[in-house]
Amino acid sequence: MTRRKFRPEEIEALKEVASEGIEVVFDKLNIEVGDRGRYLNGSCPVHLGNNPGGFSWHKELGVWKCFTKGCHNRHGSDIVGLIMACLGMKFIDAVSWLHELFDVNFDDVLLERVRNKKCARALGGTVFTKTSLPEDLLLDIPSREEMCSYMVKKRGFLKTTLDIFECGYTNNIEAVFYNRVVIPVRDEDGDLIGFTGRYIGESEAKWLHYGELNNYLFNLHRAAPYIEDSQTIVLTEGPLKVMRLWEAGIKNAVAIFGTSISLRQQRLILGSGAFRLVIAADRDEAGEKMASKIIKGVGAGSYDHIGKYMYGREIFPPEPYLDFDEMPEEKIVTLFGELNENEDLFRHR
Repeated sequence: MTRRKFRPEEIEALKEVASEGIEVVFDKLNIEVGDRGRYLNGSCPVHLGNNPGGFSWHKELGVWKCFTKGCHNRHGSDIVGLIMACLGMKFIDAVSWLHELFDVNFDDVLLERVRNKKCARALGGTVFTKTSLPEDLLLDIPSREEMCSYMVKKRGFLKTTLDIFECGYTNNIEAVFYNRVVIPVRDEDGDLIGFTGRYIGESEAKWLHYGELNNYLFNLHRAAPYIEDSQTIVLTEGPLKVMRLWEAGIKNAVAIFGTSISLRQQRLILGSGAFRLVIAADRDEAGEKMASKIIKGVGAGSYDHIGKYMYGREIFPPEPYLDFDEMPEEKIVTLFGELNENEDLFRHR
């Protein structure tokens, strides 16, 4: 057995691979267990007990426990601790034993998969059930001249962009989204799950949402292949910023709906295939706080920030612009081009 120095992320990857192939490990260690759903149970292989339920392996968490004599407390409850206990090895020898057993190649794909599984557990594994909406609802928001007058003439968006993002408008005074540019929101599978509307006038709140939008990332279904290719995800504060970035060729952008991010939105980011997160935030106090909170956990209390699990950095619009949907396309291209040149954030595999 050849000993070598392992990086912490490599050790975590080995543990995950071993947990996924625990039957191979048990067979090698001559550990006999019975399958009990979430657990594998048998007699303790460390103190060689005869209680058929004295030893337990938790499939999901990848930890073991000796109920009879507490052997896990002396040796460590993860797979490395189990090997150390069974074979009388030191830590580095147990890690090397695992590496030789599974012949692991520590490539980016493996490290990414392990990190996503680990952080998904850290952020909680609550069951989520989505509620899809009928596609017929899109018929209630046809494209109208009022929308084009606001979005194209006033805001400078391209008509083709409005078509791509299925933007519509309602002039029905009894409708919830009256006098608003209405943008459908789809989940990561492309299913319709809600709407968000930008008021054209001045007398109402700018944005109105319908559906449980805080469980989703706007545009993730379109951005997914670009995120996977570049290994970078760009996060913005709203749909219009995503649309403006899309026009500038930044197609790996998604949005939350404001400056608050939910645990499920974090999990979607962490599971997107990206190693790097760029937060394209508004150049104001709220935008700065949002970026710091998501990347560093600043002022977040118990908030479990993404910066613990992936590389993150923020980018703000240069003066005189306050947010990205105000910026001309060529300015965005230049800004992100400089970012990519300096930090290599958008390289393709």
